[in-house]
Order: sequence, then structure tokens, then C-alpha cells
Amino acid sequence: MFRFLLAALATPSFALPIFLPNPGGEINGGTDRMLVTDPSIIGWEGTGQVINDRTDFGNGGWRLSFEDSGEIRQLSSHPIETGASYSLRFDAAIFAGASPNGEFIPNLTLVGPGIRNGDFNDDTSPTDGRNYEQTPFWYDLENVSQTNQATRFNPANTSLDGTRNAVLSASSARRFAIDTGHVLTAGEIFQVTYQWRDAFNWNAASNRVRIILFTTDDDTISGNETDIQSIDSNLSTIPTTYETQSSIFAPVPASSSGRRLFASFQAINGGGGFARLENFTLQRGQSTGAPVDRSFTAELFVKENDAIQTVASRTYNFKSPSLGSWSHYHLAVLPGALDAHAGKPLGIRFRGTPTPQLNFQSIDNIRLDFWRANAPSGNFLVNWNTTPNQVWPGPGFWGNRLHDWQVRDGRINCILGNRDRRTLHKTNTTLRGNGQDFTLSVRTGIHAGQSSKGARSGFILGAGPSLDWRGSLLVHDGLGRDFGVFLGIQGDGSAVIEDMTSGGANLLAAGEPQATLSNNTRLDLTAIYLSETGTYQLTLDAFDLNNTFRSRATAEIPSDQILGSLALLSHKGANDARFWFDDFSGSGNALNPEPNRHLAILGTMYTLNRGTLKLTAQLPPLDLTDSPKLILEIRKEGIWKTIATAPVDTTDNLSSYNASFRVLDWDDTRDSEFRTTVTIDGSPYHWNGTIRKNPVDKQSISVAATACQRITDGKIQNNGFDWSPVLLWQPHTLAFNHIAKHDPDVFLALGDQIYEGQPTPEDSGTNFNRHHDYLYKWYLWVLQAREITKDRPTICIPDDHDVYQGNLWGEGGIFTNNQNTGGYDEPASWVKMVERTQALHLPDSDPYNPTQPAPPVAQGIPTYFTGMIYGGVGFAILEDRKFKTGSSNPPSDPNQQFLLGNRQKSFLRTWAEDWDDQELKCVVSQSPFGNIRTHAGSGYGFNLNDRDTNGWPTHRRNEAWELLRLSRMFQIAGDQHLSSFVQHGINRAADAGFSYTTPALANFFPRAWDPINNSAGRATSISPYKGDFFFNGEGTLPSGEPNLRSQFPHHLRVLAAGNTHQYYNETRNISPANLHDRGAGYGIIHMNKANRRITFETWPLHVDPDYPSTGSQFKDWPLTISQTDNDGRIPTGYLPVISTDYNPPPVLKVYDETTDELIYAIRTRDNLVRPPIYDNAKTYRIELSDGRIFTNQIPVTLPDDASINSFDALIPRITPGQSSLLRWDINSGATITLNEDNVRSFTIDGIGFMEVSPLETTTYTLTINGTISQAIEVQVLQLPPIIDPTAATNNSQTTFSSPYQAGARAEQFMIVKSTDLINWSPLPAASFSRQINGTTITAKLSSFLTSDPSVFYRAEWKIGISR
Repeated sequence: MFRFLLAALATPSFALPIFLPNPGGEINGGTDRMLVTDPSIIGWEGTGQVINDRTDFGNGGWRLSFEDSGEIRQLSSHPIETGASYSLRFDAAIFAGASPNGEFIPNLTLVGPGIRNGDFNDDTSPTDGRNYEQTPFWYDLENVSQTNQATRFNPANTSLDGTRNAVLSASSARRFAIDTGHVLTAGEIFQVTYQWRDAFNWNAASNRVRIILFTTDDDTISGNETDIQSIDSNLSTIPTTYETQSSIFAPVPASSSGRRLFASFQAINGGGGFARLENFTLQRGQSTGAPVDRSFTAELFVKENDAIQTVASRTYNFKSPSLGSWSHYHLAVLPGALDAHAGKPLGIRFRGTPTPQLNFQSIDNIRLDFWRANAPSGNFLVNWNTTPNQVWPGPGFWGNRLHDWQVRDGRINCILGNRDRRTLHKTNTTLRGNGQDFTLSVRTGIHAGQSSKGARSGFILGAGPSLDWRGSLLVHDGLGRDFGVFLGIQGDGSAVIEDMTSGGANLLAAGEPQATLSNNTRLDLTAIYLSETGTYQLTLDAFDLNNTFRSRATAEIPSDQILGSLALLSHKGANDARFWFDDFSGSGNALNPEPNRHLAILGTMYTLNRGTLKLTAQLPPLDLTDSPKLILEIRKEGIWKTIATAPVDTTDNLSSYNASFRVLDWDDTRDSEFRTTVTIDGSPYHWNGTIRKNPVDKQSISVAATACQRITDGKIQNNGFDWSPVLLWQPHTLAFNHIAKHDPDVFLALGDQIYEGQPTPEDSGTNFNRHHDYLYKWYLWVLQAREITKDRPTICIPDDHDVYQGNLWGEGGIFTNNQNTGGYDEPASWVKMVERTQALHLPDSDPYNPTQPAPPVAQGIPTYFTGMIYGGVGFAILEDRKFKTGSSNPPSDPNQQFLLGNRQKSFLRTWAEDWDDQELKCVVSQSPFGNIRTHAGSGYGFNLNDRDTNGWPTHRRNEAWELLRLSRMFQIAGDQHLSSFVQHGINRAADAGFSYTTPALANFFPRAWDPINNSAGRATSISPYKGDFFFNGEGTLPSGEPNLRSQFPHHLRVLAAGNTHQYYNETRNISPANLHDRGAGYGIIHMNKANRRITFETWPLHVDPDYPSTGSQFKDWPLTISQTDNDGRIPTGYLPVISTDYNPPPVLKVYDETTDELIYAIRTRDNLVRPPIYDNAKTYRIELSDGRIFTNQIPVTLPDDASINSFDALIPRITPGQSSLLRWDINSGATITLNEDNVRSFTIDGIGFMEVSPLETTTYTLTINGTISQAIEVQVLQLPPIIDPTAATNNSQTTFSSPYQAGARAEQFMIVKSTDLINWSPLPAASFSRQINGTTITAKLSSFLTSDPSVFYRAEWKIGISR
């Protein structure tokens, strides 16, 4: 399921995915090892089962498993098309049974206890921690200085036998390697055995130990590495306990014969954890008995007379003999191969090879694609002859990093020489998995630096095959799983083919070295598909400038290894070589064009507010010499019409590379398809979307909220990085696909859209680097969200990491050299550029300021705080960091300490009174107004005094909640990496409004709310964490323990907290664990304008909202409040009840009559309101938007005795399908029921409303305190039938009759007509007559034309609300 879901938001391509329900078994009944025949497991048949453990490649929590004698299958709904080609991709692993390599008898020990320090005890120092330099025989391949910690013997409980052992780190570059001294012979077999255990913070759901046998080009341990084979350990199954792992390697290939053998081990799959390893033993030996055939078969099938007929098939030997070690597999079906079965539904089947060993294997991540017979050509030819000198390589390319590549002098150049493996991905071309041939060609030479044998230039095939295309674009630098296959030249001029998919560069083939490296080499790659073996024969030829042949390399690889991103690679080697490329071309039926991945426009964002559309289009760093302009078009009646043009931003000569459109008097009553267009080198490039109609007619408005999008789990510059969704989370396709299923009306991006150290280290060494480093990271977020942001209003606001600060106390925009004292520590022009990329599309800032555009703050940094009114909801958008006082040595005068600042407070006061076109209001900002966390960081340090949160300054925090309380606003925020739902207090518990904090979309710095566990570290049990908290050191916590003390206590009523599974030492059993176990997710908020109730939902990433069996929301959610709950004060009295005759209901404002201070403003729910008051000693003035003003209003208290003042049906008579509105006015009442249903939450200040839709006449009884009741009746008038005019003759009279209810008016009974039986319009009164006869009313249609058979007639009661 997981990988298919990613396709829903992916940019269209000419590869057509075939829908496979439940492609990974994620949709099931939730019971481990459930048979696939269970009805809850949709899609699958056969004898297999779903198992909830040991998945990989980020494939979720479940896998499909079957015995050798069993099978699993699924019949799709796709009919085979004539001439089409097909591709079946999947992952598979062994899970039980015999080893493919047989049993092992050792005859030579190369490393072990007492032999080459295999037990790590040769170092007898009494010092605990020792580095590699102090550890005999062992070498750190990742750190030339050898200063990383290598071994320890403490703590005592981590030692197997009280002696020294190896320390593995999953987070740092640390790889143990050893020279065995053994010279290899082809066919030799080796076995590795070791004992290991998890230690601090080790992720038992994903972390493993990887063993690699390898050789080098110069037989030294630090030479250029060629891997023979790597084998990963099983997962740790018993916490804090040593387990023994033993694995047999495949026979040594002939290509390694005569080379010196080296071995290494390391922790893999990232995270911040540690493990210990002891007694590393490597032995040569013999395999006894015939190796067991561990194979399986993948098939495509059709059904003939209900019998399965195989139409395509391939049998595979498992690539890895290790249990639970997953690999990729692929079945290609050539064009037209299935033509004999055209029109029949296509199925997939996996089955084992029957053996008596009870072997089990598993399948996951199944993808089935096809290409039509007329699929367009993917041939291409790219040169840079007409491209101006610029950073951007041009349409269809993505460079890593952005500023590591530049067009200069008519070719593309890698200009960075201090990092490994710079890549340039071709985004608009992919390789089809259809078993077709292809060729690639490029010219290359050294742009700068000097050649060395380790330098590389050429192609990468199959980069990141498990990743969405937007993730695979990032493959560069660190070698690791799924990096791809390299085909190119090395520094000595020889052609080489290297497999870089397993953490090293495994040499597959090499041509003859040359005396010199030609500085203009043409590389020609020919790839021929071999259908018998399912492999590609790859031939790489190198020619010099004169087209003279220089070198050739040939290798054969499985077809799955070409599937992934296609890229060019420049690798520096020892002398910082940087290569140029030109004349890049490709041809062949395996090449697939991806026209919408041009990246000339990366995405758009827009807002719609009070008739004004503001839209920004994000571009790459193209040349601005000729002042390029974008056009904005809308499609009307199938024709594109230009409505605006906009230049690319050039502010401060530091372009944000976006174009900003502003369109006044926008028609927001309909959806409008739009496209933005930029013309580059004479070719237009488009990005399309939809400006949705303003959903003012929707009863409920939904909002999706995200924040904090970390995109990797680990450092991609380190070798050993896993280029799969295990460690690379970009572009969060699972999250955005599930968000799209909610179809929100508004999308919120609440900050930390980027992290300065993700995916590459921050590069602020020069202004140029800082500029492009940010754009590189920002573009990744744009690619994540662009399918969402193009079709709905987006509120995007930057937070601290977006401006490259760990924390931000903005101090009104001043510059600082120390972020803790307040201010921005990056240049103001750059900060302004960041804000333009993220917030330029927001409605005009500081909208009530008479000076427009609104004045900037210090250093000329603009503001973006504003309001947006959409769908009847008012969104106040704040900057809760820009004005905030620095945390270090703040002014002692509280009046000089700030949070929102005076301008934003003034905005909120005016906003509270502005209710035009609004039923509800909310505040959107970066952080909640309160310190709602007790533990933070990987070690979960305990702290109640975090001034980064908006709980400080406390008096300013209280001011903020007073301002929100004026208009009953709630807050939506992010930043905290911990979802929470809290009612805040100012003078006492819960006397203000609510904040909802969305979880991090990906969490690397987890937090928790757990006051009882008031010390650092994870919790050993779940303690109560809900209730009223005020950490002033007095009294007790809600659970009875002694209260805690904070330096700035404030009232918090905690109703929900999304504490992480990791914090409780639990796991969801979903890969990748570090993503799913740290509280990652998103928020959905539903705002019901009819009943003024707001529902908050927090969703974990893995749950598919369409399939409840995949999981549920975070355990404390959903939660629902009423609009008026956002003023939690207890009324001391009420002003007289006010009745209105207006629809929509008017705005009510209550003022202190003496001071003219606004007490609150709110749009009334309907036509009756009893205004609450919180100080009976004052008099008040009421102003209604209908023009009425009531002065000298004196509060009164309601009688203590429960009573029903009134109970009415505002629409006493309805027709089927219509709704009636019930209203009641009561005094007091501990319980309030309507026909036995609790309606207390629908009762505000003694007045309640509820919409009902009975299908027949119904009596409703309102009861308070179980004894006092009153009843009313809602009558349902049954309509006469619809008349078909073709059944009557011209000018005949047609009669409609209905019961006539007392109190109804005759003119409310009407005849209507329709042509589609959906939309009905009333006939003119003169075309029919009415007659009342006792309890019956009759309407007679004078005449109609039978010549138009598409017109139908019926009668309706038109009954409105009784006021």
C-alpha cells in the first residue's frame, strides 16, 4: 500500500500505474499472521498471510508472506491493452528455512578471539574509552584521524564477559575495518560470526549491523574499495541482551581472485543509537551438502474459464542469504507480449518452489506499471550552447547541490571540489521497466582541479529506486544502499562500471587504463535487455576529442538496477577534480519522457481574501539579465486567457526567484483552472492548478496543518547512508497523500519548512552560497507540497530554522551576533528574501495600518502578519517571533519585554471587531502561547523554563490570550514537535481559549509532556499527564504528587498530548521506525459554521483515512469544542436576551460603557442570544451589526431554579430532505437532553440550537434535570409524485395535491420544473392555480408542451425559518 499511495500526488508521467489495492498488505484486520483470505485483507487471495514485523525500505509495518508450497495473488481491474508493455517491481526477502549456501565447516580462522584482536582485548589499557589508533588491527574507514571512539568495557552491563568490546554508533561516521592478510582464491567460502547487543537509544525496529567483505585497488585498507558481498544482521530481538549472528557469504567471484581480503562492520539505518559487538570471527571453510534452491516465482496471469493462465513469469534466486534482508526485483514484459490476451483483466501472483524444508519468504512494495503502444518517445539531446551563464542547469535538471553546478561557456560545470560525488539528475527522463534497449552519450572533461585515479565522471543509473522521484533527486555524496550503478571514466582514463548500491563501489568491469585522461572524452553507453535472464548487458565506450576509441567496460546487471533516477556524476578523487559535461543525449524505447518534471516552475502558492487573489510562482535561479516575466492564465470555455503578468523578483539584488501576481475583483463564486507560464530559450513551460471557489456555502471548513519537515535521518554525506525511505524521507509522500485524502479547504505550513542542516550542512560561508543553499533547501519543500498548494489557499509562515537560527527572538528585526540576546544573525537582505519565498502570497500585511504598504521593522525587514477571510472563517496570521525579546539578559522592566509587539496587538484588537463575512475566527502562528513540554531532545532532558516557547514573557503571553479571547479565537500552531491540545488560563485555570499544536511531520528532536516523570530520560511507564497545571511550587499536581516550580508559571489545562512511542520505549513496528515512533503526523481541523463547533484531529503518518483498519488518530484525539469555549471565564451575570430577525445572524459587540473598552465581539449563532458578562458592577453597551445599539445595560443573574423559558421549531414544517432548526431558552439545568440525547454542548448561556432532518412527522422533547420537559412537533409534508409530460397530451391539466397543514400559506405550495431531476426552478405563478379543500391543497398546471420530453414537473413546499 505504502508505495502505491505515493503515486496519488506524484506529478503525471507517461508511465501509467495500475491500481493494486493493498500492495503491501497494510490494509488488514490488525492481527499479526492473519491469512490473506480474511475479508479484512482487501485485494489478495491465496495461502499466504500478513506479518507485522521486519519490513524494510520504508515499506510500512506489514509484509506479505508465503511458504514454498504456497502462493499469493491479486487480480487487478486493468484490461490488457494491445501493444502495451508492463513492469512488475517488488521487494523480497527470506524469513525462514534452509540457507541457500548450505552448511559450513571452517578450515581457517582469519580473525577471532586471540587472532587479529577479534575480541578487542589486545588493548589492555585500564582506560575505558579508546579510539581506533589505540585499538590494534582495527581501522576506521570513515575517519582518517582515527580519533573516533572504538572500544569500551563500561558500563558493566554492556559487557559480555567483563572485557572490552566494540562500540557501534548508528549516528556517526564510524566503520570498523580489518586487513585479514589473506589473498583470495576464486570459489572460497567465508563465514562471519559475532555476538552483539543493542545499547543506548538503539532502534530495534530498524538498526542493524552490516558486515562487508571487500578488496581494494592497491591491496591497502584505505585504497579504492570494491565490495565482494555485504550481509546485514537480523534485528535485535531481546533488548539489552547479546545475541549470536552467523552468516555464510557466497563463493568468492573470479574477479576478486588474487586480491587481499578486507572485512568491515558498522551500524546502519541511522538514528542516534549505539550497540556493542564482541568476538568478531571470520573463517574460511567448506560448504557441506548441496546448496538449497531458495527461489521464488513472480507471474502475471489472466483467467480463462475461471482458471489461472500464466502470461509472463520469472523465477528468482534470492539475492541475499540472510534472514530478513530485503532486495529489489523486477519482471519486465515487452511491448505486445500479452496481445493474445487483450481485454482480459491482468493479475499478479507470487509462489514458492516446493521443498520439504518449510521455507518462508515475504513480498512487499509491489508496483505494476504499463506503457501504451503509442507512448511518446523519450529521446533527448541537451547542450548548453544557448544557455546563459547561470546557476541553474536548465529545464529538466536538478543539481546537488544547487550551487555546485553552473552553466559557463556553453556547458554545465561542476564547480565544487571539496565534496564527493556531485550529481546532476535528469528530472524529465526516466527509464521504463519494459525490457527495451537504450543508449546514452555525453562529453566530459576536467573543469578544474587535477585528475587522480579515484576521480570519476559519467552516468548514474537506478538511483533511489524505492524513492519517489522527488526524493531520488537527492542521491549524491555518501555511498550507500540504492545509490545506483556508475558507468564512466576514472582518473586514469579507463572506462569503469561500478555497483554503488551496497555502501561501497563494487567494481563490475574496467577497461584498459590510458596514459592520460582526455580532457574531452565522449562516453557512449549501450544497454541491451536480455529477456532470458531479465538482465541488461551494459557496454560503455570512451572516445577522445578526435572520436578515437580509448577504453571499454562491459557488465551484466539485473534489470531492477536501472530503475530509479538517471544522473550525471562528478567525483573529485584525491586532487579535487571537477568535471564538465556537454552534448548529453539518449535514445531508445526504454527512455520515458516526464514533461511535467521540467522544474522551470517548481510550484505555486496562493491566498484569496476579500476578492483579491495573490499568487506566487517559484522559479529556479535562472538568468535575470533579460528580466523574464511570467504570465498567469485562466481557462474559460476551453480557452486559456491571460489575466496578469509579473516579473521575477529582483529585490535587493538578491532574488527570491518567484513571481508575484495580484488580481483584484476575483470571481470567487466558481472554481477557476489556472496556469503560470515562463518562456525559456523560446520554449514555454507551464504549471497548472485550480483557484477554488470561496466555500462560503459549505457548512464545515476543514484545515490541514503541518510543521517541522526534517527530510533525512542521518547525514547524506557519510558513506553508509541508506538511499531509501528508511533514512531519506523527502518528499514525505505518505503524509501529503493522506492529507490530500482529507481534501482540506485551507493548507497551513506553520514553520520550519526547512532545516538549515538538511539535507546537507549549512553553507553560509559567502553571500552567494548562503543564498543558493537556502533556495536548494526551500525548493525541496516546494516539491513536497506543490500538489497540495496548487489547488487551495496556503498559509505558509517561516519559523526560526527557516532563517537558519536554532531559536529566534527577533527583537523587532535588529541584527545580532548572539541569537540568545535577540535579533537576526543572518544578513537582513537574506532574511527578507526568505520571507518573500514563503509569505509573499499572503494578504497584505498589517491591514488596518493607515500606512500602506505597511512599514518595515528594523533593518528594513517587512512584516507579514495579516488576516485572511475564506469560507466564512477569519484566519489571523501572526509573527510570534519577530518582535519577541531576547531570552538572555532581558530588560528588567516588564514593560520593555515583548512577545507579539504593539503593532500585532493593535492588529488583533481591530481584527476582533471586524467580522465581515466571518462566522468563526482563529489565530495561526508558529508556536503555541504556552510552554507545553517537559522533556526534549534525544535524551528527553527535563526543563520547565524554556524561553523559546511562547510561555515567556508570561505577562505578554497572558496579554495574547486576552486579545484572542475578545473574539473567541483559538490558536493553531506548530514548532514544538509535540502535538497538544490545551485550554489556557490567565488568572485561573482555563479562563481563556484553546491552542492546538500540530505534530512535526518528521521529528528529530522529540518532546514529551509528562510532569510526573520530572527527570531526564524516557519513561518506564505511562503516568497521568492531563489536567490543570500551574507550576508555582505550591500544592500538588492533578495526580496528587507535589507540584513543580517554573521560573514563569502559567495556567495550562492539558486535554491531550501526543507523547512519542519512543518516549515510552514502545514501537509502532513500522519502517522507518525513527519516523513513525517519534510522534510524527499532521493536524486536521474542522470548523462547523452552522453549530459553531470545532473538531481537532491529530493523524499519524501511516494511517490511511480511507481505511480505518490501518490505524486511528493519536490516542487523545479527536476533540471538539464550541466557539464560545474560547472564553473560559465563568459569567457573573447576563445582559437581557436579544432577538434578531436577520439571516445571517448579526455581529454582537459588548463594550464597557464607562471605558469604551471592547469586552468581546462575536457573530451570534442565530436569532436569539443572551450576552454573558464577567463583572456585574459595570454597565455595558451592546452594538449589533444590524444598526441597533442598546445602552446602559445592567447585568442580571439567572434564577437558580431550572426552567424552560421557550422551546421552538424555527421551521415547523419541512418536506423530505429538508432540515428544521430547534431552539431553546432555559435557566440552569445540570442535564439537558433532547429525545434522550445529551445536548448540553449545544447549549450556550442557556440558549441552544440544533438542526434536525426527520423523514416523517416527529415530536421532540426537551428535558432538563430529568424532570422538566417541553415538546414540539416538526411536520414533514409528503410531496406529490413527479409528472413526466410525455405521458400526457397537449394542454391537458395536471393536478398536484398535498396535505395542507395549519399555519402554512397557500403561496408556499409551488410547481417547479427540471430537465435533469436534480436542479429545479419555480414556474411563474400565472402558469398554475391553487385550491384549498379542507386539509388538502391542489395546484393545477394550466398547460405544457409534450414536444420537449426532457422537462419534468413536481410540486414543492417552500417553507422558510419562522422568525
